[in-house]
This record gives sequence, C-alpha cells and structure tokens, in this order.
Amino acid sequence: MMKVCRARQILLFSVFSVCITAVIFWNSMQNAQTSNDLSDGVLTVVKPILSRLVGDSEEIMDLIVRKAAHFVEFAALGLCLGGLADGLRARFWHNSLVFFPLFTVLSVAVTDEFIQSFSDRTSAVKDVILDFCGGAFGLAVMVLVLTALQRIRR
Repeated sequence: MMKVCRARQILLFSVFSVCITAVIFWNSMQNAQTSNDLSDGVLTVVKPILSRLVGDSEEIMDLIVRKAAHFVEFAALGLCLGGLADGLRARFWHNSLVFFPLFTVLSVAVTDEFIQSFSDRTSAVKDVILDFCGGAFGLAVMVLVLTALQRIRR
C-alpha cells in the first residue's frame, strides 16, 4: 500500500513540476509587449493593496509584480520538486536528495533567462538569483510540511 502511495506521489508531483516548468518557459517566450500586458493585468488586481504599501508609484508597483511573479513561479516549482524528491526517497532531508530539487530549480532558472535572451526582453543574473530563492523557499515549505506530517503520524 505504501508503494502505491509513493508511486502516486511521484506521478502527481512530476506532472505538477512539468506543468509549472512549461508555464515558466511559456512566460519566457512572450515578447515584451505581451509580458507587459500580463503584468498590467495582475497589477490592476493588486494595485489597491500595493498602493497602500508603497504609495502611488506605478513603476515600483510594476517592479514588485514582476519580481513577485518570478518568486512565486519558482516557489511553486520548488514545492513540487520537494514533494517529488520525498516520493523518491522517504527521508530526503536526511540525505543528498535535497540537492535534486535545488539543482533542478537552478537549471530551470538559468534556462528561463537564456530563453528570454532570444526575445526583445532582457535576461539578468539577478532574476536567476531571485528564481533560485523562490525555489529554495518552496522547497523549505515542503520540508516543513513533511516534517510536521511525520511528527503528527508518530
């Protein structure tokens, strides 16, 4: 029974990881105008909240939305890769399998910026760092959840 649960966990988190990576790469392939339009759509929704926090500067709000998008996309990827690593190895935080999600996040982040270099958008090392931090955050959340679940089961 446990092996069936692990197989389902591996399948589920593999599919989610592939889908999130596809969304990340799809976003990278968008030209500057399409990317701006997507950011403007999100900004319209969160503008009332952001204006209370940072004032009425459209430039700062736009920057926050763009950088938050990087962080959130990669946090979701890190979370899913952590679940996948756990499915592959029951106690992954006790061994080297924690490096699999981190290396994968870094690889996707570098590839993401590389893809952007072929469009009219800029690619930046600081975005790779932000992406990696988002992935590490998502992985940390998954480790905390798995640790809590393990303690509850005991």
